[in-house]
Formats: sequence, structure tokens, C-alpha cells
Amino acid sequence: MAQVEKIRFGGKAGVNLSEIRGSTDYRTSFHVGVLTEIPVLNKISVQPELVYSSQGGETVTSDFEAIFKLDYLNIPVMLQLCLGKSFNFQVGPRRVFTVCQKRSDR
Repeated sequence: MAQVEKIRFGGKAGVNLSEIRGSTDYRTSFHVGVLTEIPVLNKISVQPELVYSSQGGETVTSDFEAIFKLDYLNIPVMLQLCLGKSFNFQVGPRRVFTVCQKRSDR
């Protein structure tokens, strides 16, 4: 019988390149979060996460310019299938909460 691994904790961080529908330019920002990998069966685990993500976009016309900044708290719960040492497949729902939304006109 295969042995189920122990619970693991980790973090994640990265760069976001986002836009809002109708915007004319992307917003470069970041995301950062923590996660827990909870083994269920051999090669199958559940991975709840808590991720802060900064997103948005920019709209520029001849007489108008606005920057939209949107910050979210994402809570995904992923079912993970390990397909090798460096590859896995994840699927699952996520709940998203808006933390902050700002519009700056220029």
C-alpha cells in the first residue's frame, strides 16, 4: 500500500499583467499568497490557497485618461493530481472578494 505524504505549506508570488474590458492599456502589478497541500490519496491532494492580487487597466482617449486599480482576495480550493515530479493538474472553485477599487482620472 502506498504511503500518503504529510501536509505541506508554501507560498506563491508573481507578476500580473491585466486589463479591463474596454481599456486601452495593461496594468502591471503583482500577486502574493500562501497555500497548504493536504494529501488525500496517493498522487491526489487538496490545496486551499489565500492569494492577494492587484489588477486593473488604463483607458486613454484624446480627451480622457483613467487608471483603474482593483485589489482582490482570492480563495481557491484546488483538487490536485500529481502527474510526475514536476507536473500536476489542478481544478477547483474559487471565491473572490474585492478588497479595494480605485479610479484615478488625469
